[in-house]
Amino acid sequence: MISKKMTRCKLYDLIWSTPLSKLADQFNLPVKSLKKICTKYDIPLPEPGHWQKLIFEKEVIKKELGHFEKWGNVKITMSTSELGDEEHYLTKMHRLKKDINKSCYDVLQVPERLTKPHVLIRSAKANLKSKKSTKSWRNLPQCIYTDRDFASIKVQKHNVPRALRSRIQVTNATF
Repeated sequence: MISKKMTRCKLYDLIWSTPLSKLADQFNLPVKSLKKICTKYDIPLPEPGHWQKLIFEKEVIKKELGHFEKWGNVKITMSTSELGDEEHYLTKMHRLKKDINKSCYDVLQVPERLTKPHVLIRSAKANLKSKKSTKSWRNLPQCIYTDRDFASIKVQKHNVPRALRSRIQVTNATF
């Protein structure tokens, strides 16, 4: 963790001169955390659309920084992370999910053609061919399902080939 200290006035000036998203990236913090810091130290934030109004040269109202007696010249400490990519505020589950997605990227890519399908995929393909797609009450295509004795696939009729191509990679990786 890296700590950065600044006065309340300095943070106020930064917030009114730079959009929160850019400041959050600069401090390596989520925008939500930066907003919480501003709320905690009674620092007014720009209204939604403030930066768009500035781009189009519309009139904007800059809220004044008040309560000098209460806060004085207090130093605000912002703890930033060295992890980057917003990983410092992710839960363990989200970090694990992100790691799995990164490691499985090559395995889960969908090939262009179905070549040498596994026996389970061939049987699921035959089972899905026998199914009929109906329209839902909103006139949208409903999903079709494989029967209980086959690989579990739930897909709209027009996406069956793609679903089968993606399943081949997973089945080959797991067997």
